[in-house]
Amino acid sequence: MELTLLTYTSGDMGQMPIGPLVLAQLARQRGWSVQVRDLPPLQEEEELIHQLANCQVVGFSTISNTFHRSIHLAEKIKSFHPHITIVMGGPQATATARPLMEFCQAVDVVFLGEAEESWQAFLDGSPLNTIPGLFFRQEGHIQETPSSPLLSDLDRSPMPAFDLYPPSRSGLSIPIETGRGCPFLCTYCSTNRYFSRRFRAKSPQRILAEMDWLNQLYGVWSFDLIQDNFNTDPKKILAFCDAIQAHPRRYVWNISARPDKVDETLASRLKNAGCEGIYFGIETGSQRMQKLVRKNLRMDRAIQNILTANQMGFATTVSFIVGFPQETRQDLYETLLLYTQFAALPHNLTQLHLLSPLQGSQLMMIDHTPLAFDGMPTDFNESEDGWQDHELVLFQQHPQLFPHMSYYLGAEVARDRYLFIVYLARLGLNYFHNFMSMVSRHQSEAWVNFLLDTPIPENMVNDRNFPLPPNKWIPIAHALLHQFALGVSKDGLPWLEVLGFDHAYSEASHLPDRSMTTVHLPRKLVGRHIHRILPETFIQWNDAVPFMIQKNQRNQVIVTHVLTQEEITSRILELCAPCGECCLDEQGFHCSYEEWLSIARFMKSHGQEIPTSLPVAWQGSHTVAHTRFLVQTGEGHSTFHNSQQEALQVVGQQGWLRSVCAHLRAESHGMVCAMEQNKPLECLAFPFSLVADPQQPDHWNLEEGKMFYAIQSKCPLAKTLKRDHAFNHGYRQRVNHLIAMHQQQRHGKTTEDQSCSL
Repeated sequence: MELTLLTYTSGDMGQMPIGPLVLAQLARQRGWSVQVRDLPPLQEEEELIHQLANCQVVGFSTISNTFHRSIHLAEKIKSFHPHITIVMGGPQATATARPLMEFCQAVDVVFLGEAEESWQAFLDGSPLNTIPGLFFRQEGHIQETPSSPLLSDLDRSPMPAFDLYPPSRSGLSIPIETGRGCPFLCTYCSTNRYFSRRFRAKSPQRILAEMDWLNQLYGVWSFDLIQDNFNTDPKKILAFCDAIQAHPRRYVWNISARPDKVDETLASRLKNAGCEGIYFGIETGSQRMQKLVRKNLRMDRAIQNILTANQMGFATTVSFIVGFPQETRQDLYETLLLYTQFAALPHNLTQLHLLSPLQGSQLMMIDHTPLAFDGMPTDFNESEDGWQDHELVLFQQHPQLFPHMSYYLGAEVARDRYLFIVYLARLGLNYFHNFMSMVSRHQSEAWVNFLLDTPIPENMVNDRNFPLPPNKWIPIAHALLHQFALGVSKDGLPWLEVLGFDHAYSEASHLPDRSMTTVHLPRKLVGRHIHRILPETFIQWNDAVPFMIQKNQRNQVIVTHVLTQEEITSRILELCAPCGECCLDEQGFHCSYEEWLSIARFMKSHGQEIPTSLPVAWQGSHTVAHTRFLVQTGEGHSTFHNSQQEALQVVGQQGWLRSVCAHLRAESHGMVCAMEQNKPLECLAFPFSLVADPQQPDHWNLEEGKMFYAIQSKCPLAKTLKRDHAFNHGYRQRVNHLIAMHQQQRHGKTTEDQSCSL
């Protein structure tokens, strides 16, 4: 017997489907051959249908985002393979069971809520009318059986078949279900329809067993503990913390929690037990709305707990929802202000969602709040490829199946204003992260007023393709943020500079034909992480520093600090002046004949003695300058000698002898080049290597492959180049510029006779 379970994910949504994997394990225990697959892209549906020819059962796990895709594919499978039994389960099928079966004749059975018990009976071949918790078709009529009992002991649920769904997808989280049921009654949520209000939790031993299995299976150490509110039962939380601290393996994990229940004491216990991240659902910043939507958070306590958790080092996520039918402009203002202020926290992600009606929520089932349809995308109804016209007609004609495609009427704020706010907030977070960080820290009230009052671009709230393509939305967002920046620029902060950086970076990231761009940022930001500059303080801004932003051949965006010539020169002198390491153990240096003449003139004009190691042979395009010998005695005195024999007589038993460039000399503060201001190209290019071009003997080339060799362990310049990408890039540019100038000068002059007078 063959069974295929199709998950609710489409493409790579970064989710591991726990429910289908549990059902898959139960089926394997009964001898079924099982595969678990994602919903295929439209262009791959025919291939999948062909592969299902030998299946007896195809099951769909459903959520709102991809519900229409599941229905569409079920109909196609049934038309090709009438013998296959099509079953559906999951939150969306549970909430819409009867209208689903009335609309889609291809669906044979719908499993309601928790399906472990009814699924086992179904697989064992029990008559459908004896299995609790089903909608099914019998003799052309839709039948319903009584609700199935809740699984009171979650430890009885089998281990999910994680081996059937390897975590090879990019960004895939590794979840472990730790509990079910939520005792709260938030009006916008449909969880109670699926898991009920009765809270149940797995034992710490069972949770650790799943962690161990996943660790052995895939080598993972980090987990998302799936439960609507991990802190529903404080005793169970503390028991789990004790168990995982005593466990021989040190796992890290993330949870979701009510913010008013995670005080400093509990947060400390969680941190010590390996918890790294907490998802907090505040939803509304208005205390009035907290009561109306029955979230019932005490805002002062919730805010303080989130701040405390963030300060303790947790990676926090704070979620907000706007668009409640009872929401006033003042309620919205309070939510947006809190959302904006939380966005300034380090290691924190703020989310702003536009409320979507969910079948099974109190707003839909009891309050019967009226709906309207405009087909605009929100978090619960986006399409990877955009909506087709026939799909929009389907959504509008069947609101009982697809209420998430509509919106609630009754709010004081207009629908287009909500769309504008949520879209711009999302664009700002995705494409203008640094600019929005400044907004959150310094102009949160002005930003909220801007969101509420600024004229709305018409093309922003009537395009159903949002958020694609980026090359349309980046300029729209940039124009709006630029407008805001001009309005607040009098406060002395570098709004336009940071906005320009984000704009250039986002275009380079998302527009494949974007050429390199140079932008300027205040010097205070230079030392921060280039890709995500998070300015913590804004004091005494100095002059702006240029950055180059470009995309390389591997489609990676490279950001480089563009150093000025003065900065490079100053840094080189700082690094090299007291060192001289590159001049030791050298058998002289190569230079062009013109360079040697220039060096000799420089030394003569500055009253310096020209070393006896003058060039002895003209060798094509360059000569070889000979060497001297440096002796450092046991007493620490440094002397230079023209012959090795003379140097050996001085060195003594405790000293050392090294060959050096003929132009190096020792002073009290270190080694000094006698021709510092007139060095040849070979010295100026160090630690790069210069080689002659065999095709053009009078040209130098920069040889990058030998840049770092043994001397890098001693050379501060080589260390800096290796560590500092910006300085490395600037130094390379400088050397190439010097080479180009040298070649230009050589081609523009007639070579002087080598016997000319000095």
